[in-house]
Amino acid sequence: MSALKKSKNFCKMLIFFLAISTAFTAIPILADIGDVLNIMSEDFVYAEDVGILPNGEDCTEKLNEILEDGKSVYFGNGTYSFYGTVKLKNAHLYGTGNTTLMQHSGKTFIEADGCFGISNVYLAFSSITGSERAGQKVTIELGKNGGVTDGSFITKVGMGECGTALYEAEDATPTKGLSIQTMEIFQTSYACFDFYSYGRLNNKYSNIYTCQKSRKNTYAVKGFYFGGSERNLKIDQINVEHYRAINSVIFSGVEDLDVSTIHIEGMDIPTANEGYLKFINTSGKIDSISYYWTRLSYENCSGIILGDADEDGSNIKIGSIHLKGINDPNGMHGDWPIRGISTKNFKIFDRYA
Repeated sequence: MSALKKSKNFCKMLIFFLAISTAFTAIPILADIGDVLNIMSEDFVYAEDVGILPNGEDCTEKLNEILEDGKSVYFGNGTYSFYGTVKLKNAHLYGTGNTTLMQHSGKTFIEADGCFGISNVYLAFSSITGSERAGQKVTIELGKNGGVTDGSFITKVGMGECGTALYEAEDATPTKGLSIQTMEIFQTSYACFDFYSYGRLNNKYSNIYTCQKSRKNTYAVKGFYFGGSERNLKIDQINVEHYRAINSVIFSGVEDLDVSTIHIEGMDIPTANEGYLKFINTSGKIDSISYYWTRLSYENCSGIILGDADEDGSNIKIGSIHLKGINDPNGMHGDWPIRGISTKNFKIFDRYA
């Protein structure tokens, strides 16, 4: 029996199992039936059928051979090891919800282009130094090899230790039509999203959550950075919780921004003269912004910063702002040192002179 036929038979059995589980138990099933049906409609292989095994051996070469051949891959339970960059283009990577893909080198983990998909996996580096900078130890780099196109998706993905979770360089082909639904990001040393390209279009991100899981006494330089230029960006909820970064979210050069909710909780800004949110030459609307139990360790910090008054063209409509527990000295900050409270010159809104 061919590997492809065996894999399709496996998925048929998995669909039956999911249907029975859903009907008779309350235990959540992470790999939903829709994902499996999508797999069956593709040219795909089951990882173990082609020698890609969760046994500590380097899976990079075998996986890239399969992807280059135009096939998508379904991973079983377990931890799969990688020591090189995965080239993902016009193909999909699926997991079970109990699938971990672990990068053991300092190279970019996945370069994603074309119409790609990643679903139900946990992606992480085996270690980080805490001093990574832009473009270092990147989990997913977008647009390096031709650009991300309509129909691409990242769904139900967790991300562990890394320098940057998603990165798009200034010279990258701009991403168009990427959908992200349910992403949890833990322990980034530089940024969660770090986008510099010009011309991104029609991207939609929903239910994005980040947290410094280990609560080490380190901080990221950025939370989410939408730089370069972008149009028609839709975001349905970003949560930045128990996190240290110079800014939580920065929008720079974004037109037609449409955000439902930005929630910031247990946040600490580890420098003076900065703010939780920053808008530079950005237009659009945000329905709701909330700040809970955030600490003011340094002077001249702000809730929202707008760009230079003479040059910035930002036009942001905000439905509501909710502040609770601002300047709390202890709330939810883990092992970070207590510097005390500095409410001097704190502003809800500020604009650079």
